[in-house]
Amino acid sequence: MMISDPPSPVQPSILVLDGDYPDMDGLVEKVLETFPLPWQGKRVLLKPNMLGPYPREKGITTHPSLIRSLVKALKKRGATCWVGDNPGLSGYAANERCARISGILEAADGGYVNFARETVQIPLKSPFLKKVVISRAVLDADLLINVPKFKTHVQTRITGRSRTCSGFWRERRKPGFTSPFPGQAIFRGLGGHLPGPGPDLTIMDAVVGMEGNGPSGKELRFIGKILASRNGVLMDGLMAAMMGIPAKDVDHLAVAGQRGLGEIDPAGMEIRVHGNP
Repeated sequence: MMISDPPSPVQPSILVLDGDYPDMDGLVEKVLETFPLPWQGKRVLLKPNMLGPYPREKGITTHPSLIRSLVKALKKRGATCWVGDNPGLSGYAANERCARISGILEAADGGYVNFARETVQIPLKSPFLKKVVISRAVLDADLLINVPKFKTHVQTRITGRSRTCSGFWRERRKPGFTSPFPGQAIFRGLGGHLPGPGPDLTIMDAVVGMEGNGPSGKELRFIGKILASRNGVLMDGLMAAMMGIPAKDVDHLAVAGQRGLGEIDPAGMEIRVHGNP
């Protein structure tokens, strides 16, 4: 399998919903109705942001209520759900420990997958990397849903869809990938190439966001939003704007925009906003 330039991105459309964690069932239904996909009989992989062994109240990981509601809604639509990530830890049982403490293991309802257990090495068309090691589940899934967290990042300024896609890679290989690219150049170095198909849908936990020295900082802010889009570059552009950060100043977003992978300026997006009834 050779990874080449991604296909043309889905047209700029993003859904912004008002809500809180107790509202997740209704919010998820709205997202899935807005972005219908052929779920029946499909293997769907949910990829949350599970940075480390942090409880949900720290606001560092994707909230388990969003994962739980997605699993429930997708199973109702006839899908088989897997949930997995590669947190920034290594060692025996570290992956499951992070999932358990964050609440994501329970939210997965029996479908949690340790990304590090079964991996595949694939070639990558990139001037910086010739191959990557990724979880087999990423290739075996029929549909991918990225479920990132609205946060800042000390290296890349923001951590959203693009940054958290590194969780598809086997964790002990990630340092070898990032070391040649200091600071924001990590994802400029990737050049927009993702190992395997990009997510079919991105749903961002922006109920409680992080500012300051992320991705595991203590400065939390209630935003009260869920963002959803078929185009994750678009979502990261809107997130940066909501943070007051020009997308052109975020290296990996600027490169994505230049390569035509998605609109990064909110002025060029179709933004659909739905408030509380």
